[in-house]
Amino acid sequence: MKKKFFICLLSLLMVFTMMPATALANESDAGRPIDFATFLEEVEKANYDYDGKGVTVEWSPSSACTDNRQDHNCLLEGEGKKPDGNNPQRGQAPNAQYQVFDGQANVKITNVNFKFKPADFTLCMNNTGWGGSFSEDNIKNAELQMLNTGNVSFSGCDFDGVIVSPFGSRGESAFTECDFKNVYDAYAIKDIYSPNASITDCTFDNCGGGIYFEGETGKESIVIENNVFTNIDTNAAEGKQFTRGLIQFSAKGNYSKAKITIAGNSSTGEAAVIRQLNTTITSDVLDLGEVEENNRFEGNVLPDSSFGDNTVYYNGKYYATLSDALVGVYMSSPEDTAKIYCKPGADVGTMTHGHVADNIIIYGNGAYVSAGERDLEIDTYKYDRTTGQQSNAGSFLDKDITVKVFDLNGIAAWGQRNTDNTINLFFENCQNMERIYFTNTNNKVGKINITLNNCSFDGSDEKLESNANTSVYSNAAGDISINNTTFKEIAVGLNINHKSEGVQNITLKDCVFEDCALSDSPQAVSTKTYGAPVRVVAQDGARTNLTIENCEFIYSDDKENCGNGDILIGDGRYDADKKQGIVTLAMTGTKADIMVQEAGYYEAEGTVADPDKARMVSVNESDVVFADSESHFIVDRHDSFGIVGAKEATCTSEGYTGDKVCKICGKTIEEGTVIAKTAHVFKDGKCTVCGAADPDYVPAGTTDTDKGNSGGPGTGDDSDMTLWLALLMASIAGALGATVYSRRKKAQ
Repeated sequence: MKKKFFICLLSLLMVFTMMPATALANESDAGRPIDFATFLEEVEKANYDYDGKGVTVEWSPSSACTDNRQDHNCLLEGEGKKPDGNNPQRGQAPNAQYQVFDGQANVKITNVNFKFKPADFTLCMNNTGWGGSFSEDNIKNAELQMLNTGNVSFSGCDFDGVIVSPFGSRGESAFTECDFKNVYDAYAIKDIYSPNASITDCTFDNCGGGIYFEGETGKESIVIENNVFTNIDTNAAEGKQFTRGLIQFSAKGNYSKAKITIAGNSSTGEAAVIRQLNTTITSDVLDLGEVEENNRFEGNVLPDSSFGDNTVYYNGKYYATLSDALVGVYMSSPEDTAKIYCKPGADVGTMTHGHVADNIIIYGNGAYVSAGERDLEIDTYKYDRTTGQQSNAGSFLDKDITVKVFDLNGIAAWGQRNTDNTINLFFENCQNMERIYFTNTNNKVGKINITLNNCSFDGSDEKLESNANTSVYSNAAGDISINNTTFKEIAVGLNINHKSEGVQNITLKDCVFEDCALSDSPQAVSTKTYGAPVRVVAQDGARTNLTIENCEFIYSDDKENCGNGDILIGDGRYDADKKQGIVTLAMTGTKADIMVQEAGYYEAEGTVADPDKARMVSVNESDVVFADSESHFIVDRHDSFGIVGAKEATCTSEGYTGDKVCKICGKTIEEGTVIAKTAHVFKDGKCTVCGAADPDYVPAGTTDTDKGNSGGPGTGDDSDMTLWLALLMASIAGALGATVYSRRKKAQ
């Protein structure tokens, strides 16, 4: 045993002695505390390619005198006035600035933990203005201002209250798998002058800002990937919270030829993503829409502070109003979709006929258009792209376009079509919209597709009053989809007078019409002959298919409809065409009064001329309305039904009374009930239905006493069976006992 023990011990000693020195160094250096002065010495000894192997650099600022004038009035008394390596070179609240590595080219730092502990200190500095006495209350961070001119590389480092500034670098600044935390009122990585930069797989936590690019040099390649930002832009002085962002591009520097990649990053909190102040960063260089798509950021893409006194951003420039920005879009002749960003919650100005002739997306961020007709004008006037103004020498809409607007309140869209190009309009989360109104008198071919999601039109709002006459109007072919949208105090919420030869498909889903088309509204006099929450008319040769799902028509207790119902189909005015187009209605989950009118129902002054030229149909929420080309619609009240799934019960299976199913729509009106199984019908010992044996059957000519004479147990008598079981168990026990005895004998 002793021999085996010594062999194992010797083997362990051999393994230990053969371990690489680096492995031992890792264990000994991990967490080894040194101050900043020692760190600088070790970096110099490593020829500025330093692997700290987990060393912890922890220090507080020391005081020092660097004033070399004779007989100057020194701010320090006594001994210890000379710099000791832990003293900053400058005090610039909130940072103690350490200017390091001057005269060097490349600097590479790996596996070092930096921790700065604020303290009071004094610098006496040749009257430069950077000296004086500082307290730990106003100097919170250490700033490592890198003065080397080549590359800066940090990998696997941790920075606690420490900022890194690649101020002198004109090569590449690279940060890989580094952690930054507890930086007060400043960016964690700032003053990146390098033409090339890479920040990957890093974390930023509780910092006043994330990454800050600076400098006049032309930028070439910037990669910001797979970083995590937590609680950014909150650890700041009062009034400066949420004024920075995760990433800032300063006004200086030329980015026009740079390749910028921002992908795979994430953030939690309200911090905005990019504080963009550089006019050379156009959408060709950095597409903010792609930034949002390729990352998981919680905050707005641009902070309020980026805008200054302006309210709208487009393609590297900030504009005072949305109207000004639209001129900028038009004059830029964008080949791709133009993307406009509004200052969150801002008043983007007065606007009447803001011209749009390109694919465009407007990110409203809760901003609003405050005055004017507030509309995006499309295909009404000729415009000149060189001036951005109306001109007879200009052109109408010259291509199909798609216009998308998100979270912009008070907005409208308007046009008097002149071309056959298709217009696609998409509005989402736009509240108190003014109206959408398009006519095609000059061109009946161009389609208009309109989509509204979670929007609203409110004729009673004092700040952003919607057009109280009509909210949505189109007389062109196309598809109209309105979802989860509310209409309040509007004479005609959806007003359709289809005048083209194409087809309109309209869907209303989960919409609410509140106090619309009222009999006592200010608009009642002028809209009496066509007012209704929903009004659909098609001229001869046109077809409109209307589908309504789960909508509500609500009237306050003291309010009533003007008389045309909740849904008005057909034109009953005195001067309407007698022959009209096809309008169909399909509807589910909606309670409404539907009125169908023919020309001549009304007289010129608005009174009823011929009651026979109108019919009113009341539909309940449970009814289903089917489209019909001849009569507009057919109401299915589920009063014609059949029984489906009925089944008789048997002795082996339950039965079912069957469901009542509407013969028209196939809806189950009433579910059936289960019928219990029936009893067996036995004859001659078997069920006549399923063949099951009768347990009580006694064959003819036998008695109960005869049941046990067949040599086996009889029905109802288990005495013989008990005996058999006892004998069987005894036999098994005997066999087992013999086997055990035999094995014992062999063992002996």
